[in-house]
Amino acid sequence: MKPIYDAWLIQIEITNACGKKCAYCTRAVPHFKNPYFAEMTFIESALQSLRGWKRGVGCMGGEPTLHPEFKKICSLYRNYFPKKQCGIFTSGGPLYEKYKNLINETFGTIHYHNHATPSYHQPIMVASEEIISDTALRNELIRDCWLQRKWCPAISKKGCFFCEVAATFDLLFDGPGGYRMEPGWWKKKEAEFSDQVERYCRLCSVPIPLGSFPDTNPYDYVSPGNAERLLKAQSPLAARNGLRIFNKTITREKIRELRNSPLYRDPGHYGQRDKTNFFRKSPLILKIKTNNIKHEIVHCLKTGDLRGFFRTLKSGSLR
Repeated sequence: MKPIYDAWLIQIEITNACGKKCAYCTRAVPHFKNPYFAEMTFIESALQSLRGWKRGVGCMGGEPTLHPEFKKICSLYRNYFPKKQCGIFTSGGPLYEKYKNLINETFGTIHYHNHATPSYHQPIMVASEEIISDTALRNELIRDCWLQRKWCPAISKKGCFFCEVAATFDLLFDGPGGYRMEPGWWKKKEAEFSDQVERYCRLCSVPIPLGSFPDTNPYDYVSPGNAERLLKAQSPLAARNGLRIFNKTITREKIRELRNSPLYRDPGHYGQRDKTNFFRKSPLILKIKTNNIKHEIVHCLKTGDLRGFFRTLKSGSLR
């Protein structure tokens, strides 16, 4: 696994409130009964814990612009890091439009995706321990997890995590919390965050090539054990019968079959980020300079989503 210090970005989750509630969301937005808004003291402590960090510092949600103190949060980011090092992850909306100038002043990089067309996401809650009995295979998949290699660690209100999904599971399933927000926590090697790997990766399906599904689906695929955990967590999606149980056994032969399927799309197709430059080779990251529909077209082309590209053109929304 990649050490935390070698990640291209570390996210700070300032809220998990979001109006989109997409299926298979890595922040599990549809499953939280009561969203939270991080306190300013937490956000400042998170930024302080990243002193000496030379790569990207993300501001994410949920939808970050929904935070009632968003203006003050932007000020904090500017106080601690240069604009070129800061990035925001947003799905747009009225508050994004309201704060657009402030966002452009604060964040050198903006990942904007308003979900005008469906995205394709991989289910995250089919627990690997429930569908893969071969321990060696399960560990191989976890060690080679595309998300851990190509995405980023995260800081939530419960502490610091080697992986964004691990932060989600800890919050959703009432885990023990992450590492303390202290200077240099991000210098950990694989052996130093193995406790989080053992605790959370067994509940996750990201390393398993199950395929990608539209985020507009009104349900999530989950394993039986995670379904029970979601009901215990009072998940709104679970309460309205929004879970689809996946309990098929996955073997090494099945993995090969899934990967060779013409319907399989590698979820890690975005490519490796450059280790020394926050912006270079980062096709998920788009600077916002034109109107929203053009962002969608650029996003589709950058990520290779040709179906989304043609849907956007067909919609007639291009101005």
